Amino acid sequence: MTNVILGGTATGATVLPTANSIDGTNDYLAIYTNSALATQRINRSTLLGVTGQPVDTTTIQTLQNKTIDNTNTFSIKDTLFTLVDDGDTTKKAQFQLSGITTGTTRTYTLPNVSDTVVTLTASQTLTNKTLTSPTINAPTITNATISADAIVGFTTSNTGTMYGISVTTGAISSALSLTSTLSVTGASTLSGAITAGSTISTSGQLSLQTSTAPPAAGASTSGIKFSSTANLGLYWGSGAPTFSAAQGSLYLRTDGSSSSTRAYMNSTGSTTWVAVTTAS
Repeated sequence: MTNVILGGTATGATVLPTANSIDGTNDYLAIYTNSALATQRINRSTLLGVTGQPVDTTTIQTLQNKTIDNTNTFSIKDTLFTLVDDGDTTKKAQFQLSGITTGTTRTYTLPNVSDTVVTLTASQTLTNKTLTSPTINAPTITNATISADAIVGFTTSNTGTMYGISVTTGAISSALSLTSTLSVTGASTLSGAITAGSTISTSGQLSLQTSTAPPAAGASTSGIKFSSTANLGLYWGSGAPTFSAAQGSLYLRTDGSSSSTRAYMNSTGSTTWVAVTTAS
């Protein structure tokens, strides 16, 4: 093959026709091999060191068997990055970064464990979690042991029920029944009835009905009751007592002025009270 040129014009020369495609294995290029000091032929695959189609910078191509090593920085738009399930390729997941502040890079550190991602709205069961200063709205807590340094009520009206005990604005608003020892070392304000099956102890002062004035002639609701006998207890009020109580109950009169008007004992189990003589 003589007087052949690749392009342009030359007297007596023939321009080679342009190939529209190339067979990487069976089509050859002329190359001068320095080690052989001769012109030899080489196919495209051998020249490029590949066995398939070469990759360029603009053509849309599907890549396989490629490894991007750990020395590369790789950036891709979130809408162009899709994870596909290995068993069912119709199952896909994408990341969306639109919530990040402009000009900001956020870093997410993965824990050293194989596990499931926790989301905001999915129903999931969490184990081995520690919450520091959390705000929990309307929780349902089942069979839990709760330890707290302090329980603070809400600034606005709020109600709830814990194991059948009604709580309103941070205070117990239903009858409280205790079957074991209750020890109170700080202030405790109680506005309802407390039924205890064991000991109630306090290292401080015990104040009762501090917001209620002593009732005139006494009342069965102003006092401390004892035992299983109905209305057996220690009561207080102003004026001589006229209310019904169990026999043996005691009454302290806040306005008593003599040895026979300061204290009374119920003698019949109804409304009859006799004066207890006190020292002047």
